[in-house]
Amino acid sequence: GRVLADGQLAERWTSAFEDAKVGVVAFVPFDEAALGQRPVAGRHRLGQRVVGRDETADVLRQVRAGRGGVLLVEGEPGMGKSLLLAEASASARDQGFRVVSATAHGLDRVIPLCPLLVALSESGGLLVDIPTGNANSQMQAITAVREHIQGLADACPVLVTVDDVQFADPATLLALRLLPRQLSGRPVGWLLA
Repeated sequence: GRVLADGQLAERWTSAFEDAKVGVVAFVPFDEAALGQRPVAGRHRLGQRVVGRDETADVLRQVRAGRGGVLLVEGEPGMGKSLLLAEASASARDQGFRVVSATAHGLDRVIPLCPLLVALSESGGLLVDIPTGNANSQMQAITAVREHIQGLADACPVLVTVDDVQFADPATLLALRLLPRQLSGRPVGWLLA
């Protein structure tokens, strides 16, 4: 795949995907220098265009072609990252994708894999009997999440979005590093902000 990286979040994540044969790995910087000026509610003032749409469209194309893709979005609060994920999710649904939308919350950090488990339960089946107590059980839980997403991808393309990833617990962060690589040959896309 191709890697476009800049910034602290991208540095932490792109190394996990560089050799993974994940279709598209891109990084969208959300800062004033990249935009020319601060966006209003996620929209560029001049063109009224959501920054990052081209990159999300690239990921969705890759996934429709049967290959995984990852898009990392970094920026200050209020720059439009959540709007970008919401618009990409709506576009994916319109194209027949199953969308799994997760949001990490600081208070959920005590529950391993909480954002992914909640999102998967809301999008097509409750995951039960997933142990999360120690490192071995967390790997079993990540495996169960992978198998669940694989099952979804057997029926149709899947888009997994995780907003506020900076608040995710360590097990969720590990899953987000492992699963895109492990599912790279499946129609599963990942948008992380």
